[in-house]
Amino acid sequence: MQEFTEKSRSIEAVLRELPISRRKGILAASQTIAACSLLALVAVAASQQVGAATAIGVNAGNGAFGAVTADDNAPAGRYTIVFVEAEANAGRYVVYKPDGTEDGHGAIGAAYNGTINFNPADGANDFKAGDSFYVDVSYDPADQQYVAWDPDGADGSEVASAMSLYAYETGEGETLDIATIDRLADLNTNLIAWPDGADDDAKAAAAASLEKLKGIRLF
Repeated sequence: MQEFTEKSRSIEAVLRELPISRRKGILAASQTIAACSLLALVAVAASQQVGAATAIGVNAGNGAFGAVTADDNAPAGRYTIVFVEAEANAGRYVVYKPDGTEDGHGAIGAAYNGTINFNPADGANDFKAGDSFYVDVSYDPADQQYVAWDPDGADGSEVASAMSLYAYETGEGETLDIATIDRLADLNTNLIAWPDGADDDAKAAAAASLEKLKGIRLF
């Protein structure tokens, strides 16, 4: 007997939502999106804004980070720099991306080249474990477009940030206004149209990203 696979139905993965959960977005060119599939935002124009490294609370150390830059496709949001080891005239730190995943490690006195980039210098007072800073990266909303979430991506598409409500398709050079679940909603993980090859670890990472960045929870 011939078997058929039923496609995801529009909106069926939504368990609960608020009136502000839905938002219109722009789907990038050359995309084929199933209903209830995860989306990522990527920058398509040079409108990136990178803030200075700013202390979180009161820190012991008073070194400087200099001019901070970010890679062209750095995910938007707040990056944090957390010192984990004190050392005279130095100190080691960890950089975290906006979704809470680790970006990399560094030490005072050596340039840090990750998703964000800076050249930290020691100050009169040494940094202590627990000292922390944040760096905000943002884009003009008009210069960001949705693409299919890709757990193996390296251009921002690996960071899940929304879910499509309906099925969409765009051709080469064609964009489209779409409806998404963009924030503050509960979704049924079993009814999401996961891409082929998305394993449990990738799904868990997507769930963590959605909850941290947008308050979207998967059940």
